[in-house]
Parts: sequence; structure tokens; C-alpha cells
Amino acid sequence: IKTLSDLEYKQIKVYEESRGKFNQPRLYLIAAKYDYFMNNLYRNQAHVNVDHHNEFFPTKSGLPPVNYVDGATKNLHVRPPKVLETMFCRRDPKPLSCITKSGFNPFTPIIYVNGFEVKMSSVGDFVGRGVFAAVDIPKG
Repeated sequence: IKTLSDLEYKQIKVYEESRGKFNQPRLYLIAAKYDYFMNNLYRNQAHVNVDHHNEFFPTKSGLPPVNYVDGATKNLHVRPPKVLETMFCRRDPKPLSCITKSGFNPFTPIIYVNGFEVKMSSVGDFVGRGVFAAVDIPKG
């Protein structure tokens, strides 16, 4: 993985697949030099299923054109296997992605629900209600 990083691959994902016709799970690696390539990896299950429905041609037999690829399976590929994640996060200094797992950043202040209020919008007539901050929210 270090060699791929040296070759200027911006994103590298490792995932484990155990649904094929193999006797044991297989480990796969996806590497991309451009960020937009990985954007589809983070799409939700419904979007992936709709994409597959629209992109694959129907087969003569009426069976699905792919057996082991669907939105639920693709969602499993977003996070690495636990053993690889543990090895990666044991590095010193600890990578930021290990500190901010699952999108939670302990360094970002949390604004609770009582920090917001619903009121009529002052943008103009007939615009309705909006959600507004009742406290100052720091930038970042």
C-alpha cells in the first residue's frame, strides 16, 4: 500500500469478499488517482440498486446479470476488515481517520438541538419557516 501511495494514488481501499465461489474470503484492493472515482463507493444502498437496474442489460434468461453485487454488498466494502483497520490505526502518530472513525470528530464542537430554533424566515414573503442557529456556531 505504501508503494501505491508513493505512485500518487489518492485513495486506496481494501475490502474483504466472502460471497464468491471460493472456499475462503478474498482480500481486494481498489486504488484511485482521482477523488471522483471513489465517490460512488459511498453511495447508499438504494442508489446502487437503482444504478444497477438502469445500467445492466436484461439477460435472456431473466436472471440478474450479476450474482454477488448489490447495494447491501457494496456497503460492506466501504470499511476495511477489522484486522487491517486495527493494524493501520496502531501507527505512530495515529492517523486522523482513526481518531474520527464513522465521521465523528472529537475535536469538533457538538451543537445540540436546543442550539437551533424553528421560526418564520425573514428572507421574504411566502418563504415559510426555517431552521436557524440560536447560538454562535464556530467555523469548521
